[in-house]
Amino acid sequence: LEPSLTPRHPAGRKQMMRFVERLLEEEEEESEQSGEQIWVRREATRSRQIAIGKNRPEYKRYLAEVPVEARAPSHPSTPDPRARVSKRQFDRTLSEWRRRLHEYDAQPCVGSAASPPEPSVVGFFGFAPP
Repeated sequence: LEPSLTPRHPAGRKQMMRFVERLLEEEEEESEQSGEQIWVRREATRSRQIAIGKNRPEYKRYLAEVPVEARAPSHPSTPDPRARVSKRQFDRTLSEWRRRLHEYDAQPCVGSAASPPEPSVVGFFGFAPP
C-alpha cells in the first residue's frame, strides 16, 4: 500500500474521512428521497380515502345543507391529505370527519309509524321500554 493511503499517514486519514463523509451525505440524500416517496404514496392513499368519503350520500347532503361560505369551525372539515402526520393520527382525523358527516344522513319522516324512538328513550338492549 502507498503510505499516503494508509490510516496511519495523516494525509491518508484526511482522505478516508472525506470519503466517509461523502458516503454519509449520499446515504442521507437517498433516505430523504425515499422519505419523500413515502409521503407521496401516503398522500395518494389519503386522497383516495377522502374521495371515498366525498362520494357518500351524507357528504352530498352536507354540501347541499351547509354552503362553503356558511361553514363554521364546528362543521366537519375535510382532512388534509398532505399533512405530515402519522398514519394513526390521519386515520383518527379521517374517522372523526366521516363520523361527523353521518350527522347529515337521511332523516326519517317525522311522525311516520316506522320512525325509531328518540335515542334518550332507547334502553340498554337497543329497544324502547314498554
